[in-house]
Amino acid sequence: MAFIRTKIIKGRKYCYLVKGSWNNGKCRQKVIRYLGSYDDIYAKRTTLKNRTQHQAQDGQEKEGQ
Repeated sequence: MAFIRTKIIKGRKYCYLVKGSWNNGKCRQKVIRYLGSYDDIYAKRTTLKNRTQHQAQDGQEKEGQ
């Protein structure tokens, strides 16, 4: 199973994609990919969310015409 882990390093948050698996009765976790700083990811998410909302509003306005 994969999940996102957030680590705080020198006061800044960083995100990693991590995969968990069982080997010899023990849980092992391996970093699959570095995703970037939390601030960068949050900024991109907010931008995409706003863009999607504007596109939905534009689509509704066109339907109403």
